[in-house]
Amino acid sequence: MKIKSSVPFFLELTALVSLAMALSFEIFAKGITLEFPLQGGRIDYKNYSYFSHMVFGYFPVPMITGIMTALALLLIVLDIILKRNKQIYKATFTCSVLAVIGAVLSITVANPINICVTILLAISGLCLLGVGKKISENSVVE
Repeated sequence: MKIKSSVPFFLELTALVSLAMALSFEIFAKGITLEFPLQGGRIDYKNYSYFSHMVFGYFPVPMITGIMTALALLLIVLDIILKRNKQIYKATFTCSVLAVIGAVLSITVANPINICVTILLAISGLCLLGVGKKISENSVVE
């Protein structure tokens, strides 16, 4: 096996693992923290999952982030099975970028799980960017 051909696979595998870990963190019930003002100037903090309807009613970005993460995970699995299809790669990269943007926007209160999700999604986005560069290098050479 050539080293050139194994680099995109390693990057895709790293992106796959990062997306799977991010999705598992997003399912946790403490993924997003919302602030609720109380009487007397106090603030009540409540934790919710990225997929909670309560969060969607107040701030829809976390649920969209979760959906984009799940879609990117499904697409990267299809991309690996179909041997680097360019259209599927572009859709995967787009979903990953949208998930990263949503994760950054959904950091309202510093929450360790939310920060881990953002970092994992950024890692997957960078890996997919590296795969795209390798795909474009290989298509130029051929």
